[in-house]
Amino acid sequence: MLGIDPFETKEIEIEGVKFTLGHIIDRKMLALGLKLSPIRDKLANKEAVLADNDLLLLNDYKYEIVKYGIKGHSGFCIKEKEILFKYTTIEEFGAKRNIVSEETLEYYSANEFIDKLATEILLLNRISTEERKN
Repeated sequence: MLGIDPFETKEIEIEGVKFTLGHIIDRKMLALGLKLSPIRDKLANKEAVLADNDLLLLNDYKYEIVKYGIKGHSGFCIKEKEILFKYTTIEEFGAKRNIVSEETLEYYSANEFIDKLATEILLLNRISTEERKN
């Protein structure tokens, strides 16, 4: 059987911090992907130069991917103080979901984890062409 187990998680480590990544439901991934529609052609063209507004849109997309795709972290310390993982519960698509809190996202952003985390989450959520056929 091919496909994604929606409850599967993956552990990664970045700069000594362990992150637990999870899947983002299809409807949310589609909604987030639609936000990139205005710049999709530019992203596909390696020679294209992104304007400031394009970069803001791309950064917002990555921020949202991290907000929905991180399920926890451990070993995150600043000045010997452990930064606890905090989440917010929202209701979306008829179900309650836990997403990363704004406070925790600010720590991720300040420590330049957003790009790396977004990339790893997107790889975890990617379905191959062969899997799509089934």
